[in-house]
Amino acid sequence: MSLALRCESLRLRIGEFELRSVSLELGSGGYLVLLGPSGCGKTTLLKTLCGIQRPDEGVVEVDGEEVTDLAPNVRNIGYVPQDATLFPHMKVRDNISFGLRYLHTDEQDRRDRFDRAVQLMRVSQFLDRSCEGLSGGEAKRVSLARSLVLSPSVILLDEPLGMLDPISREELVSALRDIRRETGTATVHVTHDREEAWALGRTCAVMNDGAIEQAGTLQQVFREPATEFVARFTGASNIIPVECERVNGELVGRSAFGILRMNGPECSDRAAIRPEWLQVSQGDGAISAILASVRDRGAFVELEVDAGSERLVAHVPPQQARGLTVGGNLLMRMEGRAFGLPSEEVADA
Repeated sequence: MSLALRCESLRLRIGEFELRSVSLELGSGGYLVLLGPSGCGKTTLLKTLCGIQRPDEGVVEVDGEEVTDLAPNVRNIGYVPQDATLFPHMKVRDNISFGLRYLHTDEQDRRDRFDRAVQLMRVSQFLDRSCEGLSGGEAKRVSLARSLVLSPSVILLDEPLGMLDPISREELVSALRDIRRETGTATVHVTHDREEAWALGRTCAVMNDGAIEQAGTLQQVFREPATEFVARFTGASNIIPVECERVNGELVGRSAFGILRMNGPECSDRAAIRPEWLQVSQGDGAISAILASVRDRGAFVELEVDAGSERLVAHVPPQQARGLTVGGNLLMRMEGRAFGLPSEEVADA
């Protein structure tokens, strides 16, 4: 598969912040979700990829051609910033068609591009409205349509679902899936929302403090976190010490929580456990714990439990939490495999 986007060893210092040797690859038709906390450099990376910021070092390629020193308008990259940035004095149709005037194509091609973008983003019903009266979801769809009419090789989306109500989010998620299916445009989607990642992404990269901590398929990043930061950021918030060994060919970890089935390297001395894999249970293999707190989260109940010397968080179905009292004893079982994490000495090396 050919690469739509590639960057290698990007470095950029802005004040006290620095992009630190960022390298990524995205194949044609790929959908990469870039995860990370606020301030980690996600938006700065997008601006560097599309040419708004110039890197101090490193290379950016689009469709196999280097564009590191090219202006944004000739990189064949569409960039949709978080705030949509529409032209307020123009109607919706004029915003969408704005870039078409600079294309050296005939009128029929421009009309076809416009019609396709309008259909994909479902904005035909308000083409003649002023942009000043659009809702947040409508403005995001218009901004996306404005990028799509230029048929870019890559689209960069900076938190496209941020600040939207649930209905608008679902509508935009559906539209983004249509773009992927109908156009095959390679997409980089910035977010800090794990559910967004699973709803749209194929591959994933987790960013922290200006660097990529881990990149791979969604399953690899979420199921086999390479660092404690990645584990915690992707939701595996329970980190406990373990002693790993092979038992009948299977990697297990001995812990205060009992014997854990493990994924990960044999040298691990810590394990990460997702809260949803800890369930209230009975029978053989269940571990005794003391309930420290209960929080109803609607779709699930969050339990804090003391198991041995460890304080753990579990997400259980509401029916499992019925009758539980803080300070009471309960039995718990882990339904999945713990993730083996590298030792702190290896991780810091």
